[in-house]
This record gives sequence, structure tokens and C-alpha cells, in this order.
Amino acid sequence: TDHPTTRQIMVVKMLQSSQGELRNI
Repeated sequence: TDHPTTRQIMVVKMLQSSQGELRNI
């Protein structure tokens, strides 16, 4: 069973934050 690593979580958060910024524009 594979579980999300801290690196993956950081990447996901970065992607979500970038998408949020693009949506705010």
C-alpha cells in the first residue's frame, strides 16, 4: 500500500496554490 509522502503532499499543495492564484486572476 503506497501512502502520500511529504514530498508528494508539498507538490500537491504547490499545484493547488498555483491553480488558486490562476483562478483568482
